[in-house]
Amino acid sequence: MGLAKGLRWRRSHEEGPCPDSRELEYRRYAATLVESANRAAKSSDKLPLLVMADAWLRLAEKIGRAGL
Repeated sequence: MGLAKGLRWRRSHEEGPCPDSRELEYRRYAATLVESANRAAKSSDKLPLLVMADAWLRLAEKIGRAGL
């Protein structure tokens, strides 16, 4: 899954996302890291932030699939 697509929060048609869910929290961490990378001036500063964002997204997806 692409980084931008993964940042879209999963939503149920019947209910919105639970603000306390770990999945949502991890997606927010990823979004914050992507925002920081966008503000970084040097590519060498952006890459570690995007790698961390990707890791948070993968963890969020894993939790989402597991239904935790």
